[in-house]
Amino acid sequence: GQAGDLDAQRNAVGGSPAEQRIIRTANVEVTVRDGVAIGDALNQVRSISGAHGGYILASNSYTDDQYEYGSITLRVPADQFDQALAELRSSDVVGKVEHEETSTQDVTGEFIDNASRLRALHATEARFLELLSEASNLDNVLRIEYELQTVRSEIETIEGRQQYLDTMTTYSTITVALSQSGIPQIADVEKDDPFLLRVLSDSWDNASGAMESLLRATLTLTLVAIAMIPAAIVLLLLFRGFRAWQRRSERRQMAAATVTPGSGD
Repeated sequence: GQAGDLDAQRNAVGGSPAEQRIIRTANVEVTVRDGVAIGDALNQVRSISGAHGGYILASNSYTDDQYEYGSITLRVPADQFDQALAELRSSDVVGKVEHEETSTQDVTGEFIDNASRLRALHATEARFLELLSEASNLDNVLRIEYELQTVRSEIETIEGRQQYLDTMTTYSTITVALSQSGIPQIADVEKDDPFLLRVLSDSWDNASGAMESLLRATLTLTLVAIAMIPAAIVLLLLFRGFRAWQRRSERRQMAAATVTPGSGD
């Protein structure tokens, strides 16, 4: 029946009939205890990850204004997520948890739908292979091969998505941002990463500089235009005076040309 088909679809992609597919993530910001180096704190987080069967996805540390910062992203088995998170909070290198945010996403429905689509596509692929073996002319062969390639491309896309969902639901993700104690926490401002805040600050400085340069250029052009007005007026008056003198000269020449040589006798 329908329930049996649904179970078969789930089993077809390696999932048990009652298994849910949940993606769980956590972002934690902490300050380390006084005297604890960021490198030592990162090593402690690595140890917690390994103790719970997890692995490190990414890790980095940097220094800014003589203060150390670090971040590390770990993946732990989904059933170890809560325990690993609790151990991180209570670790002896952690002075205070400044901010913590967790999220869950249920992708069970998508996983099952993808399994159903894969079953249908594999059936279509098998049918095209059958037709290809029976094709008797080149046109049919080319058309069937084109359709077969389209189906296989869609199968690869869905299988890739299934692998991603399987990985993300089998292992949960925890990202930890660490900073030394005594540093003003970004969590007290906008819950943003210190690096992000610096980027925003630099962007604002650059934008302010650009606006200042634009304003200066505008004012300079305006002042130049104002300074040129008197000169333009003088030039206009000179031009008009020259044209008036030129017209008077032309009239005198015309009047002289109309007088005959003997007109004075």
